[in-house]
Amino acid sequence: SAHDSLFSFLCVVKQPVCCERGRFGKACAECPGGAANVCSARGSCGGDGTRSGDGKCTCHSGYTGALCDSCAAGFFREAAAAAAAGDDIQEDEQPLKSPGSPDVEQQQQQQSQQPQYHFSTSSQDRMMASTRSGYPDEEIAELQSRLEAYRMQNMFLNNEIVQRSELRRQEEVLARNTQERVNALEEDLRKLKSSHLELLRMCCEEGEFRGDLVKKMVDQALVSAKDHEADRMGNEGGMRLYDSHGFQITADVHALQVIAHQQDVEAQKVHNRRWEEFMAEHGDDELAKSLRDVNGEEILKKLVRGGVPDKFRPKIWKDMIQSVVKSVRRFRPPNYYQKILSKKEGLQSVATKQIELDLLRTFPTNKRFCQIELEGIEMLRRVLQAFSWHNQEIGYCQGLNMIAATALLFVDEETAFWCMVAIVEHILPKGYYTNDMLAVQADQRVLKDLVEERLPRLHKHLNDLDLDLGLITFNWLLTNFVDCTPPKTFIRIWDTFLFEGPKIPFRFSLALLKMNEDRMLQITERTKMMSFMKAMSRECHDVNTLFRIAFKDLDSLQGFSMAVINKHRLIRTEEVRREIEHARRAFGNTDAE
Repeated sequence: SAHDSLFSFLCVVKQPVCCERGRFGKACAECPGGAANVCSARGSCGGDGTRSGDGKCTCHSGYTGALCDSCAAGFFREAAAAAAAGDDIQEDEQPLKSPGSPDVEQQQQQQSQQPQYHFSTSSQDRMMASTRSGYPDEEIAELQSRLEAYRMQNMFLNNEIVQRSELRRQEEVLARNTQERVNALEEDLRKLKSSHLELLRMCCEEGEFRGDLVKKMVDQALVSAKDHEADRMGNEGGMRLYDSHGFQITADVHALQVIAHQQDVEAQKVHNRRWEEFMAEHGDDELAKSLRDVNGEEILKKLVRGGVPDKFRPKIWKDMIQSVVKSVRRFRPPNYYQKILSKKEGLQSVATKQIELDLLRTFPTNKRFCQIELEGIEMLRRVLQAFSWHNQEIGYCQGLNMIAATALLFVDEETAFWCMVAIVEHILPKGYYTNDMLAVQADQRVLKDLVEERLPRLHKHLNDLDLDLGLITFNWLLTNFVDCTPPKTFIRIWDTFLFEGPKIPFRFSLALLKMNEDRMLQITERTKMMSFMKAMSRECHDVNTLFRIAFKDLDSLQGFSMAVINKHRLIRTEEVRREIEHARRAFGNTDAE
């Protein structure tokens, strides 16, 4: 019968049901016991909230192999009564399909492959689970109605799940599109602010600030840019700020630069006008002559110390480099640089590998040197390789990449090569970039002597903290501040370095220490002092104050001449040479043993 078929389905198929609504594991609002009843995985009936074997069950549902005792007992009693009316009962007979079903044999074959379940109860009636019995048509109709209700409920729930999933997907798409729109609007805002700041910077350089209103606008724009800086840096595709030399800068630095321009607008206008007059008077040929003329040199020295305008710097630097290496180039063939490259093309020098490692380390935040395929990197590679072939005693030493890249910011490739020749072989003492770095070690000790003479309180304080000044100042001298100060600062230092020569690194080392002396004297811990000294050079944006100390305050302290520096150098160089020789002998004896 249909009743038998439904019950056989419940027994054989391993699918639990609850309260005749199919809500296994969930509350069923239509259970006689109410929505609070939940069917468990063990097959307990939720009709009145009781578990298997715990009281009477009214819903006639169950779980394969674990029917509710009360349900099974009541159901099998009815089956036994029907059997007594004349039906044959076999104890282990398989549950049968309805006689009129067309797929009886097929389902019997499927059931023969399923595990057989027997229901052990306290009543003999429970041994009759596989009985074929006759039931009233009303009960069959009720079961069929309930089965149809299960199907409808399942369809409804599946449809509800599909609808809710689609709604969730649409909400996610809407949220994603909204966020992309917000990001785009924020990017547009950042671009507008960056353009605004750039316009204001240009106004500062041209000295066009008028009235308190414009200054107020500047201050507001700078504060806003500072607030958005963290978000801007976190966005890979965000608008980035670059200074006039191609270095990436933060909004904070940009703000400091604009403020500095505001404060010195009038003075900068006067200085730029003097440069215009000087360059108009000294043409291409006359400028080189002025470098050798006493009067012209003094005029140019004052101008250079005040800063070389960007538009004149390529010309000024090239002529200053040429004035140093002119006598050397006389003994070199024309196009010497190009001939080195063509002659050594495809060859590998001892320094090639180290040069390749240092290319991207040189100026990683400069848009001309930040990627290996950029032309700036290609130019830097050729200049360094050419110098390694030109001066095979040195080849390549870390620090030379900084010199070459700084020159390439303003001059052509060949002039950058001759800039390296000028600095390494003529301006700085021999031995700065050799393997033992004898000269730079000696200059470290010369700087300590100068600190002891000019800044005695700071010298004593550092000694009390057992802090070796050379740990911080080594790169100051080796790279002439390129690796440790902001671009605007070291470029201004290089203006004077190329013009005045080797005393400039000492001037600015002392000036930087004196500029921060009061704060350093308040630090009483060695590690904090180390951290502060590393940071103070990188945060040195007040170039005008630094130059005032270097060229005015220090000169008021017994003067500052190369004679004083050379006196210390003579002593310290011999001292370092003896130490190196002693170390070599000791190392040689150790190897022999």
